Amino acid sequence: MGKLQTAKDNRKYQEYQASVSEAQRIEQMNQSRLNYQRQLAEYEQRLADREFQVSQLQARLNDVENALSGAAPRAIASLSVVKAPYAGTVGRIRWLGQSSDGSLTAEVTLMVNKREQ
Repeated sequence: MGKLQTAKDNRKYQEYQASVSEAQRIEQMNQSRLNYQRQLAEYEQRLADREFQVSQLQARLNDVENALSGAAPRAIASLSVVKAPYAGTVGRIRWLGQSSDGSLTAEVTLMVNKREQ
């Protein structure tokens, strides 16, 4: 009779251990799911923040383009090439400012080549 009781007790203990390990696996799976959901929520938040920043930058870019849609872009486009009356190289360009009508003022220092005669 003692061996039967010992076998029953061992069986109950093994069933208890199995239920404990199953509960631990279930808990670990739940933790993994929660972790995944948290990471997914963080990713979606970062994505939404990035989209918001991109839309703000696009709005700023549109504002700048609208501000520059006056005479300044046409003036800059017309000054894409400047020819000097002398042969030489540009030594320095100093920006003096921008007027209220959008035109830019610059000072160009030219290093003139000497002619050999």
